[in-house]
Amino acid sequence: MKSVLIGAAVLGVLAVAPVMAAGMPVCSADPSVIRMSPEQVKARARMMGFKVVSVEPDQGCWRVEATDDRGRRTVLRIHAGSGEVMARIDPAAIDRRATAATD
Repeated sequence: MKSVLIGAAVLGVLAVAPVMAAGMPVCSADPSVIRMSPEQVKARARMMGFKVVSVEPDQGCWRVEATDDRGRRTVLRIHAGSGEVMARIDPAAIDRRATAATD
């Protein structure tokens, strides 16, 4: 039984290793990250077919409120250095009552 648990733990680590090694960008407040300007972020979103409503810094990423080609509202989180879309969020799914922890 002990060897089965150890084997499962090793497989779990090996399954996660390629994702970590892929170097996927993570939003970071590190000032050494090359930051895109708000104008560059707007241009990037427009290239992807979005009509930009607003751009705000958001914990090391840019938060872009926009509409898609069908007129649906969406929120994009764009990496501040690479311009990669980290997340696309439906504003209706955001819980407006939720607040960040302050402790």
